Amino acid sequence: QQLDALLDLLEESADSIRAVTASFEAGVSAAVYFRESVNPGFHASAAALQRLANLGLSLDFDLYFLGDGARQTPHNQ
Repeated sequence: QQLDALLDLLEESADSIRAVTASFEAGVSAAVYFRESVNPGFHASAAALQRLANLGLSLDFDLYFLGDGARQTPHNQ
């Protein structure tokens, strides 16, 4: 849902984004912070991936396991 909402906004500037991605690498990045020692699941629909591809954008996930005793940061409060 969040990715689709972001893509709705990006597609309003599709021509400009494609002009940039024709010369430079660009993408959407998501950082995920978790404390439990489980592997979080991710899902991106084929339609969302196609929309990203149509804009010339990659998709990147950064996963951060904080552990039970991890110090609070602005991102994990």
